[in-house]
Order: sequence, then C-alpha cells, then structure tokens
Amino acid sequence: MASSIQQLKDIGESLGLKGTDLASFITGQQNFEREEREKQREEREKEDERREKQRQFELQQRQLELEQAKHKEKERESEDARLEKERQEKEKERQEKEKERQEKEKEREFELQQAKAKEERLEKEKEKERQEKEKERQFVLEQKEKEMQLEQQ
Repeated sequence: MASSIQQLKDIGESLGLKGTDLASFITGQQNFEREEREKQREEREKEDERREKQRQFELQQRQLELEQAKHKEKERESEDARLEKERQEKEKERQEKEKERQEKEKEREFELQQAKAKEERLEKEKEKERQEKEKERQFVLEQKEKEMQLEQQ
C-alpha cells in the first residue's frame, strides 16, 4: 500500500483538501503507511523468531533423540558384551567339565587296565602253580609207580 506523494496528493484533492489540510493528510497517510510497514516488519521478525525457535527446538529434539539412541546402543553393546562374556564363561566351564570327564575316563580306563593286568598276572600265577602241582603229582605218581615196579621185581 505504498503510495507516492503524488497519489496521496491526488486522493487528498479528490476529498476536497487544500493547503495545510492536504499536507496534514499526506503526512498522516505517510505516517500510517510507515506504521503499517513497521507492523508488518515486526510481524515478519516475530514469525522469523518463532520459526528460529521452532528450528532450535527441533534441533534440540533431534540431538536428544540422537543421544538417547547412542545411549541405547551403548546399553545394547554392553548387554551384548555381558552375554558374550557369560557365554564364554559357560563354554569354558563346559570345556573344563569335559576335560575333567575325559581325565576321569582315562583314570577309570587305566584302573581297568591295571585290574585286568593284575587279574591276568594272578591267572598266570595260578596256572603256573597248578602246572607245578601237576608236575609234582606226576612226579609223585611216577615215583610210586617206580617203587611199585621195584617191589614187584
């Protein structure tokens, strides 16, 4: 609505104004237009300010969301690390138990072999003893037989 002085003069004259009344009308209209422009500028500044505040707010929200996401990621990583450590400990424990079981199995196998070897040794000794007794019995029998033959002669 920016009017030139000529336009304002034409409007004022069409309203029948002259002289100081016309000058006051022109000055009044210019002041009115200046005030309107000032109001519009202030409104634009307020709108710009509001937009900037909104932009800052949205930026802060995004930063907060980012920080929360980072925090959640750290928590997840921490939980993953804890679970992995727990899994490794369980695996280590399982391996230790398996090693212990294998050692016990070896020990049991060794004891069985020792018992079997001892049993075989005892069997051999019994067999040797039996054979010796058999030899002795045979010898005694032969001696008796010889004696009998000598007595019969």
